Amino acid sequence: APIAKRDREAALASQNAPPDPKKTTLGQTILNQALLKKGGATRLGGLRTSKQTGVLKGSVPGQVNFEGKLYRWVSFADKQMRSEMEVPQFGGSIVTVATTAGGWRQIGAQVQDTPKKQAAEELARSLWRDKDIVLLRHLQPGTIVQALGKKTVDGKTYDAVFLRGPAGDEATLYIDPATRYLARTEFDLGGQAAFEAYSNYKVVDGIAFPHTVHIDTPGFVLDAEIHTTEVNPVLPKELFEKPASK
Repeated sequence: APIAKRDREAALASQNAPPDPKKTTLGQTILNQALLKKGGATRLGGLRTSKQTGVLKGSVPGQVNFEGKLYRWVSFADKQMRSEMEVPQFGGSIVTVATTAGGWRQIGAQVQDTPKKQAAEELARSLWRDKDIVLLRHLQPGTIVQALGKKTVDGKTYDAVFLRGPAGDEATLYIDPATRYLARTEFDLGGQAAFEAYSNYKVVDGIAFPHTVHIDTPGFVLDAEIHTTEVNPVLPKELFEKPASK
């Protein structure tokens, strides 16, 4: 469900208040339990790379619906990401790559650069709140952690915890009190509310990964079913290199 305006305003007021030590302790406890269920700090800290494949359905509001195959490669260690969507409606593959040295996007034969500063900032934000490592963030020095109490979404109640990183990145994490899995992340995207929802967790090499993902942003809505997940595969450097102009 989208984020109600009153809920967003209430959360913003709470987040801008001075940190409450009791809420910090409670929030850390909730996230420590979720981290343990995810696989623990040692295993998660050892996640250097990942590769996932699956299928997707999505829409651009008021414009087009689409579906196809999804591929995603992430190097957490080297701070590089690549996603590829094979979508017939768009005439082939859409490839998006972001690295600290810059980024690019390819639709069919057309390749467009992303300015280095923009690519690096977007990559840093994406990695900070990435669903597979965000449960490590509260362990970082300088991170503000505040328990927000019980929050109900689509009839289900979660333990909500607000995070603000040392660089100013913010997210609200929703933890399922029954399973201790991360079920939802809310964040700001270009000044507008966005969220991701996660379910269908499966353990791969000791780490629990969600294999059903819903992404809801002002620009697009996406539902992904992940079929395969690889932990710490070797990622060829060519994955992140811009294709030569023809």
